[in-house]
Amino acid sequence: MVQPLPLTHRVFHFSLESIARLKAKANAEQHKTLNNTSPIKISSLQAVLAHIWLGVTRARRLPSDEETSYVVLIGNRPRLVPPLPKQYSGPAVNVGTVVAKAGELLEHGIGWAAAQFNQEINSHDDAAIRSGLSSWVKKQEWPSLADFVSKFVLLTGSSARFNVYGNDFGWGRPVAVRSGGENKFDGKITVFEGCVEGSMDFEACLAVETLKALVDDAEFMREVTTVC
Repeated sequence: MVQPLPLTHRVFHFSLESIARLKAKANAEQHKTLNNTSPIKISSLQAVLAHIWLGVTRARRLPSDEETSYVVLIGNRPRLVPPLPKQYSGPAVNVGTVVAKAGELLEHGIGWAAAQFNQEINSHDDAAIRSGLSSWVKKQEWPSLADFVSKFVLLTGSSARFNVYGNDFGWGRPVAVRSGGENKFDGKITVFEGCVEGSMDFEACLAVETLKALVDDAEFMREVTTVC
């Protein structure tokens, strides 16, 4: 029986300024990498996810021909036509996956990696969502946590758009936001809005040796404002 790797977690804070630099770099590089005469518009989140994908792939020291995948949860609310009403309180997400060979990812860099997220996320439009729901009704399959647990997989949940610091239960404004102990595995990355407007926090749960290598990675840490 294979024993699970010991896990640990850290929170990486990206300031508004560092996010802007990553976004600018991703947008500049994706045009050169893809040879696209009509450049796509990389978002802030897509740029940071690409930066994390690159950093963790280096930290894991994957063979160049090994596939690495990144799973993202994509919100359906604004993508449906008409969009779901704001009062709707149920879950409404799709699972999107980007896949690349480790060597290909590291060679092409942040612009190419961010473009993979952009294309995958934008493919989840109203027609794709409704088609997916129709297919699921005919063949109901429930994904399990085991489907995502692999040393070659990353998964990001939550959203930087959730107003987590706007919650005041009479104790004043929160000083920090963290996830609980459930659903933790090697590669789980949870994103929250940062304590300063425009910033983001990424809570990374990784194997001990991977997280140490990530913190020691000067290229990755150059754009990280603080770690806790």
